[in-house]
Amino acid sequence: MISILLTLFALTSMEPICESIRWCVRDSGYNQQLCAQMQQDLQRRNTSMDFRCVYGLNQIDCMQQIRSGSADSMNLDAEEVYVAGRYLSLRVATYEKVEARDFVEESLVVIREASFKKYRVSDLAKKRLCLPKVEEGNMQYQALVSVLLPLGIIPLKEVDCRSPAQTLANYFGPSCMPGRWSKLPTDDLPGQQCALCPNACTHQGSYASATGALRCLIEKRADVAVTSVNALSQYPTGRNGLSPSKYKLLCLQGSLAELDEGCSWFGRRGNAFVVSPLAKSKKIDQVRNTLKKIFRAFNGTKPAWFRRMVFSSSNVTSLGETNGRSFTYKRYLGTLFVRSMESPFATSNCLPSTVRFCLTAKQRKCQNVAMAWSTIRLKPTLECQQAIYRSQCVNSLLRDQSDIALMSAPEAVESYIKHGLVPIAVELLENDVQASYLLAVLTKRRNLTPGQLYGAKACFGGSTTRTLTLVLLERLRILRLNKCRFDQVELDFFKPACKSAASEDYGLCALCDNAALGRLIWKPAANGNRTDKEGADVAFLNLNYDQVMELQRASNLFMLMCPDGKRRRIDEFKSCTWLTTPGSAVVASKTASYAVRRRLTEMLVYAQRYYERKKPNDKFSMFASRMEQATLFDKRTVRLKPVWTSNDYDSVLRTAFGGEMIDIYERYVRCSCKALKATYAVVSLFCALAAAMPT
Repeated sequence: MISILLTLFALTSMEPICESIRWCVRDSGYNQQLCAQMQQDLQRRNTSMDFRCVYGLNQIDCMQQIRSGSADSMNLDAEEVYVAGRYLSLRVATYEKVEARDFVEESLVVIREASFKKYRVSDLAKKRLCLPKVEEGNMQYQALVSVLLPLGIIPLKEVDCRSPAQTLANYFGPSCMPGRWSKLPTDDLPGQQCALCPNACTHQGSYASATGALRCLIEKRADVAVTSVNALSQYPTGRNGLSPSKYKLLCLQGSLAELDEGCSWFGRRGNAFVVSPLAKSKKIDQVRNTLKKIFRAFNGTKPAWFRRMVFSSSNVTSLGETNGRSFTYKRYLGTLFVRSMESPFATSNCLPSTVRFCLTAKQRKCQNVAMAWSTIRLKPTLECQQAIYRSQCVNSLLRDQSDIALMSAPEAVESYIKHGLVPIAVELLENDVQASYLLAVLTKRRNLTPGQLYGAKACFGGSTTRTLTLVLLERLRILRLNKCRFDQVELDFFKPACKSAASEDYGLCALCDNAALGRLIWKPAANGNRTDKEGADVAFLNLNYDQVMELQRASNLFMLMCPDGKRRRIDEFKSCTWLTTPGSAVVASKTASYAVRRRLTEMLVYAQRYYERKKPNDKFSMFASRMEQATLFDKRTVRLKPVWTSNDYDSVLRTAFGGEMIDIYERYVRCSCKALKATYAVVSLFCALAAAMPT
């Protein structure tokens, strides 16, 4: 009896333990409802599957959770599979099929046979073209761009670096290519690429579809139309339609095929289910088998969670067979599709395929931004470079080892004066907030005006604040900067302040001490206890918005002295600031060509159309949001203001930051160079460059 029990126990213990499949979806109230309904449906079917949801901030976060082992799988479209594979090495476990087809969309090239003597791809030159849309996500557009450009079929003299679409327009004859063939409005000049379009040459035009391209081919007697398999199969044939005797398919191999034969140029695979590259075969098989079981069990009813959260739609008819293997993204997507996700230009004369972004921090967010941009086919792709100091980014730009860098506005102005770096975009903060405000703070009982500052006791929230204040006072003609000797000017103009070690709980000196240390500035510093008698009459502080809000908590103690002599409450700081400094800037080297700088600006502006901070349930945001605080920029940045560069760099700088701010910081930088020369009797190359610039 005992032996029988032991045998039964052994057999039971040999049964495999069913591990859960952790399915990653974006965290939202709607997805949480779908997950709850899925669990109920699985339990109601009495299935043994342990298939549960884990939540990510967005698709990118879910990919990273799979890579780190916090999740097992998720459903991605073709562009997302590319991103997951290229950046995180995720692999395809299985994939969706629609009507037993591996490709959910295929592009074909239909030609009017009488227009061709030979049937090579290179014979498309100067032919009249009908293209559904000029758009990165349009597969017919990609069919041309991903073949003609990378293979060098289009001659170098016809390559237009502004965009692949402009290059296509140069290569073909009078055409209908609806849409914007350049993202820059000033470059959006209709030409022969709209010659065959009726009325508006836009995405809303009658020819702006795969079916419309065929209609254009027939009605406008064009030579070539790029269309889809579905549109071709449904288009009428016969005398007034696509007559098989007049129209053929042009194949990449340089041959013709009948309209009902397969001869596609470009294919887009269906959605796929990805797993970690570290996942063991047993786990991959479990993911694959569980998905197949769910598909068989619920394909008839197709509940909302089935068609919206696990599978991509109700049109999925089966899952692909993988013979027990997982695929790399390149093998699954194919060479042409992968090429379409990267720079199409075969020549190095155009903008490089990768933009190198130098940062001193926030590398993880930068990597996330690069991945998100790739999912919308934003080109060129982004490469994040890590630097310890900002000066390393400056040197990297000067040596052509980086393309762009993020700098505070003062750093950007200084880098322009010393090194010729120019801004291509500037942060705009919510509610017209500025990066910093230079304020003059008084105690409530002290009545002081700018004209009475001579002989007053002043403290400063750091050496830079001290220098800027002296420059501002010179601008108001209250003092004169004698040979830019800031230390001597301060000693001559102000009385010594904040020297005693007595008691001052919430005095001006404590504000200066804490502002210099970047702390919450209304509380006293640990070593900042001084008496009013030995303290300060005025504190000059350069504060960010949060620090100003913190200062307001001490409104019962302090007032502001305005440049016009008035006294105002702290909550009126915007009308009493001595200097406002705008948000940070993305800068590029002046040695980069005009076209390249404009293309870089275009890239940033185009990206934020998709990923600006709009609402909390967006898939991804370039900027800080309620769902995700991580950002490359200031936490209050809501968008980037483009700076369309020209050769008038001074005008560009003033447009970006404002004339007053530029004048003050320019004086500050030039004075710093003079002080360096006076102290060390050496003129650095940078200061020599600054001195050589016109004032």
